[in-house]
Amino acid sequence: MEKKTGLFKDFFGMIRKDLKETNLKTSLGRDLRAVYEFYLSAKEREELAKMGWFRRWLYRVFWIIINILKKLSPFRRLLLLLSIILLFDTENSSRMLGGYIVLFIVLLLELKDKLLARDELKAGRAVQAALRPESCPTISGWDTFFYTRSANDVGGDLVDCIQLNDDRFGFMLGDVSGKGLGAALLMAQLQASVHALAPLTKSISKLVTQLNDLYCRGGLSNSFISFIYFDIRPNSGKLTFVNAGHMPPVIIRNSTLQEWSKGDAALGLEKKAKYREETLNLDANDLLIVYTDGLTEARNDRGDFWGEERFFTLLPTLTKLDCKSMGEKIVQAVDAFIGNAVRSDDLTFLIVKRK
Repeated sequence: MEKKTGLFKDFFGMIRKDLKETNLKTSLGRDLRAVYEFYLSAKEREELAKMGWFRRWLYRVFWIIINILKKLSPFRRLLLLLSIILLFDTENSSRMLGGYIVLFIVLLLELKDKLLARDELKAGRAVQAALRPESCPTISGWDTFFYTRSANDVGGDLVDCIQLNDDRFGFMLGDVSGKGLGAALLMAQLQASVHALAPLTKSISKLVTQLNDLYCRGGLSNSFISFIYFDIRPNSGKLTFVNAGHMPPVIIRNSTLQEWSKGDAALGLEKKAKYREETLNLDANDLLIVYTDGLTEARNDRGDFWGEERFFTLLPTLTKLDCKSMGEKIVQAVDAFIGNAVRSDDLTFLIVKRK
């Protein structure tokens, strides 16, 4: 009896904690928006917006049901159809009850898959965290900081920094097309490839060419990786980099902002692509910021983007801060804009500052 009492106590304690920590109205709205965007394509949402409210409501329900059925396995699709048919038989209470039971069975089967997938993603997230350095190495004459956050359990953004020797440090930032587990696997492969090749390759352009050859041979025609790699040396303002189709880096000098070049083709897009090596000299207090599009394309609950204008307006106001404080202010500004909206993309950036 004492064991059961403890079980009930733990259960109701968990419920009380959930009620205390969860804003039910906000969470419900966010989840309903996520369902709406998941089960209805952009084209379907555009068509719904043109309809009157009653027709829109009917089509929305119909399309969501059809798209749910399409995503189920054949057996579960038949079960769900059976449950819908039984639930519409309002004159026969036993059939309606049977419909609820069949619907509950479908829910149990889907929930089982969800929980198994969550455990696997949890393991994947742990692997990603283990591969990612906790912080950038200390480099004489430089201040550095990076930040990354996945939209889902695992993400396709890469940020890393490695010490190649006593006089050379390599930094990388990349964005794999797509999100989720597939993008995360490509990201891990890219990170491992860079760690294997970079210490053996003195030329950065050759390193990126080798990475491109690797992904072009992989046969993943629908995937590509925007990637930027640069190295810096202690007590030197010289920075050498190659940009493979990534967002143009931002340089800030005396509170004046300048975008650098976008560079050459992203990895995996063009066989035998050529990559040019560029050199940048940073003076004391100059900054270089490299980021993924998940930062400027962060969206609020109205679907508005945070955008480059807000980002570029914010940056000059933060230049007197150290890189870590600067990065924290950027994240705070993005989160304040997003509010309770569902995260739409991974968010990653890297800041280096010449002391």
